[in-house]
Amino acid sequence: MYPEESITESAQQATSKRLIDYLRIIRKWKWLVMTIAAIIFLTTALSTFSKIPLYTATTQVLVEKNQDKGRLEGLSTYIAWDPDF
Repeated sequence: MYPEESITESAQQATSKRLIDYLRIIRKWKWLVMTIAAIIFLTTALSTFSKIPLYTATTQVLVEKNQDKGRLEGLSTYIAWDPDF
């Protein structure tokens, strides 16, 4: 066995041990963490839904009849034909 391989294996074992330790700590305190998260979520939801909305917007669309005959009717007098174009 090469020395580099044993160093790599021991580093992987140390990393996996640290991960297992973290998971064990999370499993030990999971009910406390879940309770605190639920309290924060419920408090935020209740305060959000109980507040009066601050911003409101309204709009009104006015439709008027067009008194002109048409916008394109007088356009033909302004178009010039250029045979060299």
